[in-house]
Amino acid sequence: MTASTVLFLVGAGPQLHSARRVSAYLERPAELLDLWNATVVGLDAGDGEAHIAPPTLGRLRAVAAAVKAWARANPDGVVVAPQDVGLVYRRAIAVARGAGLSIVLLPDGAVSEVKLSQRRLLGGVVPAVDAVLRGAGLFAGVHGMMAASKPDLVLSWGHGWDHVYAARGVTNVVDVGNPRADGLDALPAPQDDRILVCSQPPWLPSIGGEPNAAVWYGWLEKLVGSAPEGALKVRLHPQERDRLDELPVGEATRAVLTHGTTFHQDLGWSGAVVAWSSTTMIEAAGAGRPVISVAIHEVAGELARTMAFNADPRMVMVSAEEISDWASAVALVGKARAQQQGLADDYLVNVGSAAKAAAAAIDAWQPAAR
Repeated sequence: MTASTVLFLVGAGPQLHSARRVSAYLERPAELLDLWNATVVGLDAGDGEAHIAPPTLGRLRAVAAAVKAWARANPDGVVVAPQDVGLVYRRAIAVARGAGLSIVLLPDGAVSEVKLSQRRLLGGVVPAVDAVLRGAGLFAGVHGMMAASKPDLVLSWGHGWDHVYAARGVTNVVDVGNPRADGLDALPAPQDDRILVCSQPPWLPSIGGEPNAAVWYGWLEKLVGSAPEGALKVRLHPQERDRLDELPVGEATRAVLTHGTTFHQDLGWSGAVVAWSSTTMIEAAGAGRPVISVAIHEVAGELARTMAFNADPRMVMVSAEEISDWASAVALVGKARAQQQGLADDYLVNVGSAAKAAAAAIDAWQPAAR
């Protein structure tokens, strides 16, 4: 019997990189659906630098049409989705499921109990409208809840996340790891306390909006100013880099920003990583780096704890006030180093072979098992 074709949903550069790594080991033929252009292309196409495709009405219609056409040509096909939270992905999954295709979730980021939203919920309007659209069959899943679409198979990063999928009613979960983290096994072991701060947009409405920017970047400036020369670097999130000219980032911080390097290159330089609530923290743990979660206020800290990795008692979670200078930062790095042994084993398995493990799980999947 001819193996069914696999279709990767891709709307951002990291998702493309993951799809390419997994497809290199697949026995089944594979293609990708470029969610920016709503076109099905080969794995050698796509934009490796693109951000998440915005959910315009035209894009939602075009993606739905592309999935329907692909399903007609591949009636036993398997759709691999990197998430089921964004509207474009949820629309594609709903159409694929309606056409009888298998849905496999290969998460492109850490899984949280709630969504770290770029938008306010407008007093409950968004969930109410979302429920109506779900009821009409237009979208799969639930606003802000990863795996709520109940995919046929979830390829988890490790068993530390699996309770979240179980809470969503998912019964088929295979722990394969994160294909994008496969390069971590080639990084050098950390040699000292050099700290990489992985910044994130501090203006999310869910933690207070734009006024937080001055607080976060002010804290960064103070920390950088107290650090020995060459001991600290700051890596900005792509959304921060896009707005760098207008953000209140201080001169000392700007002088230690990383430029033109990959995350793995920056991680290889580091001896420890500080962030708020990011996938970078999990990859850092996978590379043997102590990890610290820092929150600018109590609400941000509570939201960070909705990610299972941060809620683990081995994690070091502090407020910005608790890292007042370089000495306090180094002391917390020592604490994290002492208590985080084995942390990555639960949240990031198969470092160096995750893509191969994911491909094997996809190849083994049979629609009859649903």
